[in-house]
Amino acid sequence: MWKRAAGIKRLWIPPEKDYLSLINVFGGNAFCITIDSLAGAVVLIHQKTAYYYYAAALPEAKKLYLPYLVVWELLKEAKKRGCKIWDWEGIYDERWPNKGWKGFTHFKKSFGGYEIEFPGSFTRWF
Repeated sequence: MWKRAAGIKRLWIPPEKDYLSLINVFGGNAFCITIDSLAGAVVLIHQKTAYYYYAAALPEAKKLYLPYLVVWELLKEAKKRGCKIWDWEGIYDERWPNKGWKGFTHFKKSFGGYEIEFPGSFTRWF
């Protein structure tokens, strides 16, 4: 599902071995919820914060609003596991304009909450 969804929008996804390594490292502090192999997401937990890490939805899922249901189920599971904070892991930022981020930013903002802005990273090569 992740590969098909990423292919539609030409998004990068990590190789399967990297994905599986990540899940293995987090062990019980990682979970995934999918619905009918049409929509799903992975959450990583650290210090009572749930990080919305990987997500995908095929066009059929979007027509049925399944991504919203996936997030609702993820939020309930994160709460059950003792999480106090939900971190969406990024939204559209005008400092680094990428119009492809506007769609999922709208999706994420529809759940409410507040934004935290961090300073950019700066690297100087010599």
